Amino acid sequence: MSRLPSSFFLRPTLTVARECLGNKLVRIESDGKRTSGTITEVECYIGEIDLACHASVGITERTKTLYDGPGTLYIYLIYGMHWMLNLVTESKGFPAAILIRSLFPRTGINVMQERRNKSVSDLTNGPAKIAQAFGINNTWNGYNTCAPDSKLFVEHDQFGGNMELEYTYQVKQGGIYLMGILQGKKALIFGVANKRSIAWGIAKAMYREGATIALSYANPALLKRVSPLAQEVKSNFVEECDVTNDEAIDNLFVKVGSELGNIDILIHSIAFADRADLTGPYYSTSRNGFQLAMEVSCYSFTALVRSSVPFFNPGSSCLAMTYYGAEKAVPHYNVMGVAKAALEASVRYLAVDLGPLSHRVNAISAGPIRTLAAAGVSGFKSMHSEFVDIAPLRRNVTNDDVGNAAVYLSSDLASGVTGEVHYVDSGFNIVGVTSPSKDK
Repeated sequence: MSRLPSSFFLRPTLTVARECLGNKLVRIESDGKRTSGTITEVECYIGEIDLACHASVGITERTKTLYDGPGTLYIYLIYGMHWMLNLVTESKGFPAAILIRSLFPRTGINVMQERRNKSVSDLTNGPAKIAQAFGINNTWNGYNTCAPDSKLFVEHDQFGGNMELEYTYQVKQGGIYLMGILQGKKALIFGVANKRSIAWGIAKAMYREGATIALSYANPALLKRVSPLAQEVKSNFVEECDVTNDEAIDNLFVKVGSELGNIDILIHSIAFADRADLTGPYYSTSRNGFQLAMEVSCYSFTALVRSSVPFFNPGSSCLAMTYYGAEKAVPHYNVMGVAKAALEASVRYLAVDLGPLSHRVNAISAGPIRTLAAAGVSGFKSMHSEFVDIAPLRRNVTNDDVGNAAVYLSSDLASGVTGEVHYVDSGFNIVGVTSPSKDK
């Protein structure tokens, strides 16, 4: 557990709002007792278009906190179980704030229902009426979340806490309502090996957006690395699977059926080739090496999709990871480039097959990322450093960048997108003729 630093709040409001989800709101009582609740909903009010809560009347004794610096907040404590606060995150002439509702689980809901005689689905009907509906008194207390000795602060909750999502409720009028765009979805992710894995970047992003995460790893040696990561995304499904073995795949999906029921998202982030086949000329690739690279890096996606289809909810999404070496020759990528080209072709054919079933199939082509798999490519370090000088954005990509793109492609926002290869490479793929970087 650790307090969020002041730099967390010094960013655009929507960014802060989204990343507050899943963290803890902590209050230190006068007697030193600590109480906290998981932040389950975030609602924003931004600038002229929609002023922060109560701010339309201008600066008053009640609203002046909204015009203070980043990190300033005021809070209402209701029944000792349900907190609402406005958290200022940026100031550009108008206040920008986040209204965070942090619920203690069932007890708080019961009290509110009893006092208001309302159903869970009708607890609120707009931010302007929240204070009236919950019987808030007219007092408020100013705190600064960035102060080291603050009695009220947002805390990063890395392992603990349960988001009682079944008891959350929506405010349907006013403001910008933010909830994870993968809320209620289940994601089965293959390929997490360590914190640098692209699959881990995807798992983090999908967890942030409300998805239930299920992880599969390649072999027993990886379990000690994967288990702590699974805790971070509160995954209760962590299973080994050798994707070159049909029986292992079948056994895994028996567990999927019994423990997860159905799934909404399948992520394939698996690739392998013998190191000897990633050095020297492509024509030196061995027959066995070619078959191995194709089976692990390409065919396994088809095998996993086939096994997933019976468990897919309507409108599910499949996503594979590819690389620019599938389209253009990249030094030393060799047989892996051929396997990735076959993988991209598989994406198109699978998209045609699954489209009538309402499911989508896409791929992400990521720029070079320092992963365990990339370490096997000869000359990767120099390629990784030179990439920055060529890519239009003049930076390398991260597994977080890929994770954010995966969230979009797996969400309902991309409901009309299938059979596509989506580039996350700082624009590298659009460059034809390069020129020396002016920054050098």
